[in-house]
Amino acid sequence: MKQPIALLCVLISSVSLMADDWPQWLGPRRDGVWRETGILKRFPETGLKVLWRTPIGPGYTGPAVAGKMVIAMDRTLAKGARNPTDPFERDSIPGAERIVCLDRNTGALLWKHEYPAAYTISYPKGPRATPVIDGERVYTLGAEGHLVCLKLDNGKPVWNHHF
Repeated sequence: MKQPIALLCVLISSVSLMADDWPQWLGPRRDGVWRETGILKRFPETGLKVLWRTPIGPGYTGPAVAGKMVIAMDRTLAKGARNPTDPFERDSIPGAERIVCLDRNTGALLWKHEYPAAYTISYPKGPRATPVIDGERVYTLGAEGHLVCLKLDNGKPVWNHHF
C-alpha cells in the first residue's frame, strides 16, 4: 500500500528554499537545530504550498537531504502478503525494503535500490533508521539488519552486510 508523505513534501518544500543539507537523523550536527535564517515565523493561514507529492510505502524513517537528492526508505509487501492486524504479532512476512532517491525540486524518482527483506518483527510496517549521506555515499540500515552502502549519484551498491 503506497501513501503520500505530506510531511516529507512540506519538509522538502521548505528545504528547497534553503541552502543547508539535512544528511542524517536530526540534521548536520545531529542536534535537531535548523541554523538557516529567513525561516517563516508563522505559517500562512492558507497553509504551505505543496510543491510535489510522491507516493512511497510505509516506514518509520525520516528523509535525508543532500544537494538535489532526497533519500527515503520504505517497505513493499510481496504479492498476496499482509501485515497482521495486531502489530505485536510476529510472523515471517515476505516483502522488500527499498531505498529511493527523489529529486529535491520535483519529487521525481532518480533511482531506487531494493532487496528482499522478510519481516519477523513486531510493528512490521517498514524500516526504522533514517538514511545517512556522507560525501558520495548513502548508508542505510533496514529493520531486519540489512546494512547497505550505495553510491549517492546512481544508487549502485558499494557493499552490504546482513547482521
